[in-house]
Amino acid sequence: LLLLFSIAWYHAARSIINGNAALLVAFFIALALYLLKEKQDLWAGVALAIGTIKPQMVILLLLFVIFWVMVEKRHKLIISFASAMALLAAISMLIEPGWLQANMRQVLAYPAYSPPGTPIAIFESWWGRGGQILGALLSLGAVGTLFSVWSKVLKAESAAFLCAASLTLVLTNLSGIPTTTANYSAMLPALILASASLHERPRGRLWLGLILVALLLGLWLIFALTLGSGAQFRENAILFFPTPLLWVGLLYLVRPWKPTV
Repeated sequence: LLLLFSIAWYHAARSIINGNAALLVAFFIALALYLLKEKQDLWAGVALAIGTIKPQMVILLLLFVIFWVMVEKRHKLIISFASAMALLAAISMLIEPGWLQANMRQVLAYPAYSPPGTPIAIFESWWGRGGQILGALLSLGAVGTLFSVWSKVLKAESAAFLCAASLTLVLTNLSGIPTTTANYSAMLPALILASASLHERPRGRLWLGLILVALLLGLWLIFALTLGSGAQFRENAILFFPTPLLWVGLLYLVRPWKPTV
């Protein structure tokens, strides 16, 4: 059921329709977290390096992982990541010498032709100056929450690492870093973690099924109800918020970092 959901839910389907690389990045993020859990730091660093093809999806996770492995004295990952990045950059330069300049031009031009991709920009388009302030408060709250969680995990050993990493993937989308809903596929590790915890609880499978069906149908319903008549596949900015907010709520309710009784 979870596999079917990961392919058919709105954000993954949008990535497939648009030919977006977000699903590929999401795969390498999930692979890196799994390899870290298994202490395969060499290959985890390689997976993280490949995941940087869409840096806005991994930048905060990368910062957290680097800080965490430094505290844990697992320096092999840092060496592996840096080496893989250097190798990928060198190969890219050989294939397309001007790729870096072209990519920078595209990054700088992106805000001019893309829809609002941060809480500040979206709320400002809805409510003006007041919305801008509200969006800034939401982003500051997301970043503040991450720093608080990171500090607690860094002082601990590694028990809560996957939970903190999952929360990082979710709150990255509310942090003020420009993104699109197609990038929300990167949040699937958070759902997998919550699902594993739900499976161990009374009627957990039933609740998991209901949650997945509600998300699957609910997101497509919101898309259909808010789609303009002359804007095929042009989503409404309202779809920016349901998934990350629901994911945060699900992680809090399930609390996978706490053992079940």
